[in-house]
Amino acid sequence: MIKYDRWFPTVIGYSNYEKHEEIKKIFLDIDLEYRGIGFSKFEIHKDERFKDLNLWINDCVRYYVMDHKFSNWKTYEAKESWVVDMKKNTYSDLHAHPGYTISCVYYAIANEEDAGTIFKSPIGPDMKNPLNIKVGDAHKNHYMEFTYPQCVYRPVQGNLLIFRSYNKHSTDYKTIDDRRVIFSYNFDPC
Repeated sequence: MIKYDRWFPTVIGYSNYEKHEEIKKIFLDIDLEYRGIGFSKFEIHKDERFKDLNLWINDCVRYYVMDHKFSNWKTYEAKESWVVDMKKNTYSDLHAHPGYTISCVYYAIANEEDAGTIFKSPIGPDMKNPLNIKVGDAHKNHYMEFTYPQCVYRPVQGNLLIFRSYNKHSTDYKTIDDRRVIFSYNFDPC
């Protein structure tokens, strides 16, 4: 029998904020200026109206870094935040958040049928193709937790995703009219 050590996983934390309807109401009363796909420089982490949400997110990040055994887990704080109110017929390119340690996505307004958040595996393509995957097989059931090339999180209102900032992620092409508003955060130690 073989035992496995999981040395290089991509760990994505998630939790649900129970008071998400309150956050949605607060957000809907704010008039923001947007550009591009719906990006706003509004700094949620500095706004008193979102104090309870921000404290909860800070706690979630502290648990995440504590569980990773980061030596300075008590000192993490949000260094920047912004809002994306994604427009129909847009998407977000594959990107990371260089210069930070932890990043978060909070779904403030969402429909689970809307564009998902995609995380790519940090492991490059295996040019030897030991899984014998052919063109067009990408969505077949060839993969398992060690070999998935990507994963997708559906946008669930009130959900928070926490991940290392180097994890490349993107957003599916948005095809529905419903609003998809996320709050993004980047964290580092003080």
